[in-house]
Amino acid sequence: TNRLPVGALSSRGFAHRTVQDDLADGDSLFRAEQQLAIPPEIPVSFSYSTNVQTLDWNDAGPNYVPGLDPGGFNYIATEDLSYLQLTAGLHRFNVSSDDGFQLRSGASPSDPLATVLCQSDGDTFGGSFDFMVEADGLYPVRNVWYEQAGGANFTLRTFNPVTSANLVVNDPADPAGGVKAFLAGNPAPLLAPST
Repeated sequence: TNRLPVGALSSRGFAHRTVQDDLADGDSLFRAEQQLAIPPEIPVSFSYSTNVQTLDWNDAGPNYVPGLDPGGFNYIATEDLSYLQLTAGLHRFNVSSDDGFQLRSGASPSDPLATVLCQSDGDTFGGSFDFMVEADGLYPVRNVWYEQAGGANFTLRTFNPVTSANLVVNDPADPAGGVKAFLAGNPAPLLAPST
């Protein structure tokens, strides 16, 4: 019941937000949600919004956290909203996350009562998770990722059982068996970072 029909949305990508404050404390989803709240529940010294094609970044490059320069990866949180085009049946996704993350799906991308598909809170994660989709459609998702200090990376992939390939979700090259991501409504305008 949460899905939109395939073809209902046309603009690809994720609506992305990065927030940061070097004075934040804690390595948890709770701290990340406090930073991402509107208005923030704890200080935020940096906020940046844009649209991104993939959730694939690493403090070692070449893809850095959107809005941040190399070396600026402490006490940050990101939020990504999208609709994933999924076919009926079993799906396996892979995540590489340092530090934690949460991926969930509900009635809308920002549904506070959404079902958690996978999360790692207070620690890094490298692994896969499975879920079942009952019908073809566009399914709303929200991904939160956070970093306290040290190494930082996040990648969301889907597993293609035919080729055994792990494919970055919404890869613009559209490899066979990949999962596409769509923005709700019109793409958000690019915003300059605020400090």
